[in-house]
Amino acid sequence: MVGVLAGIIGAGTGIFELRSGGEDWLASFEPSELREWQSQLQRGRAVIHLLCTPETRGHADSFVRSCWRAKTPDDEQRTIAALRAFNSSLRKEIGSE
Repeated sequence: MVGVLAGIIGAGTGIFELRSGGEDWLASFEPSELREWQSQLQRGRAVIHLLCTPETRGHADSFVRSCWRAKTPDDEQRTIAALRAFNSSLRKEIGSE
């Protein structure tokens, strides 16, 4: 589960940076990275949807959506809030609060 969580968070962060990043960041971007991030997100979401409650699934989906919808660095707060909600729900679910 830890690997799944790391994959979702890492891929989501990469996508967020791509979507909201500046010209310098975009210049260093490799298209294959996006395909890998998409794969990591999909694998992670599949595991979350198989193993977790609807609440945790919803928070995972919200985090993923906020990463994809990011357009400016100002969207960072919304993405962080979605990540915190996902993390909190998952921690509560597995009893590690």
